[in-house]
Order: sequence, then structure tokens, then C-alpha cells
Amino acid sequence: MNEKLKIYVQIKKIEQPDGKELYKATVPLNLIFEKEFDAKSLEKEISNIEKNYSRLITNLKALLARIHNKNEKDGRVLFYWKFGDEIINFINHVNEKSFHIEKLTDILMRDVGASIKFITRCERFKLLYPDVKMIDPKRSFWSYIVEFESGYLSHKSKNE
Repeated sequence: MNEKLKIYVQIKKIEQPDGKELYKATVPLNLIFEKEFDAKSLEKEISNIEKNYSRLITNLKALLARIHNKNEKDGRVLFYWKFGDEIINFINHVNEKSFHIEKLTDILMRDVGASIKFITRCERFKLLYPDVKMIDPKRSFWSYIVEFESGYLSHKSKNE
């Protein structure tokens, strides 16, 4: 593969007859006309993206369930950080291979069931606090949002 070439990938969700979800990565057809096109290498990388994306979705859904579990009080903020960490690690891994997932936040919203605002806040949280040791587990996620969104909290968020 040409390392200078950025390959845009779309991820499609396929519902199987048994109810399971499968994620299929696709690339633009014009890629095969590139001078240094290597079908085997591309097939391997696409397969890895599909596996890693499926793993990402499984992990994010599990974290989201823990975030929504109000019985978990102490350290809940760490689940938000881990949610962002999972996404950032996936993005970095894909980018290292010269790929770019088109509309990643939109497809995460579709496949995880979290809002775009929630996803972007968790990503930003991870980027602003790159080491988990920087997070005080006694604080709430919302208290961090107040800091990095310059004090803005919606009325609904203030009541949570």
C-alpha cells in the first residue's frame, strides 16, 4: 500500500438472520486503479478494521451500560474516560495504517446508541486528560465538562 495515500473507509451495519450484527468495511472502487494497488494487503487491512471495529462497539456498549447503571457511584467518571480512550485508540490505530473512517462519530451513534454530543465529550475528555491518573474518581463527569466547555451545562445536565 502507498503510505502517502489516505484510504477512506465506510462501515456498514448488516443485520444477520439470527439477529446478530455484522460490520462490513468498504473502500472506494477507484482504489484498484492506483499504481501500487495490493489486493491481498488491502483485504487483510479491511478485515482487521472490521474486527477492531466490532470489538470497539462491544466495548463501548459495555461501558455505556456501566455508565447508565446508577448503582455504580464511586469511580463512574473513569467509565467516561475509558469510553473516549477506546475511540481515540481505534482512530489512532486506523490512521497508522493510512485509513480514515468516514463519519466515525455518526456511525458510532448508530451502532452504540449514544448521542453525538456524548461521544464527542468523551473523546475530548480523553484528549484533555490523556493519562487516567489525571482523573479524580470522586468527581463527576459533569464537573469535568464544566471545566472544558467553559462552564456551559444544559438545564437537563445540571439536574443529573
